[in-house]
Amino acid sequence: METFGRIIGTHGVKGDVVLEHQLKGEIQFDSWDAIMIELLPESKIPFFISNIKVQSDTSFLVKFEEIDSPEAAKELLQKNVYLSPNAADESLQITTQADSYIGYTLFNKKEKIGTIDNILNPKTNPLFIIFENQENELLIPANEELILSVDEDKKELIADLPDGLIK
Repeated sequence: METFGRIIGTHGVKGDVVLEHQLKGEIQFDSWDAIMIELLPESKIPFFISNIKVQSDTSFLVKFEEIDSPEAAKELLQKNVYLSPNAADESLQITTQADSYIGYTLFNKKEKIGTIDNILNPKTNPLFIIFENQENELLIPANEELILSVDEDKKELIADLPDGLIK
């Protein structure tokens, strides 16, 4: 089960929350009856949806049946959010944030480039920062079209980088 967002704020006096998400495309809420929230590490609890509406391209305003006050909603702040199994739609695509790859080893196909140490401009045009040594750093576009595969267990990112980008 892959996280698709995080609760980033409360809204109003009835316990609504703002859910920042990484979903792409048009989202159909018809099959969404609940959202799984990771209250404790490795403990995902279903919260049943009373109402959900799009707030922006990257956020929803959600009212949960179980939450009826701003105080109760605050308990959910900064918690990771997952789709419930019956809402899992193969047409939904989750956009991975570039900063989630910090610490991963980057490969250009089979050639090891280095460890991703940081991200430059994570929201606009992200670049992976890889320090070759104390005096030299590589800036690699963190473009999802260049990424061939990701091995989360090994913390490896395999990319197909344009010729001439790496010396």
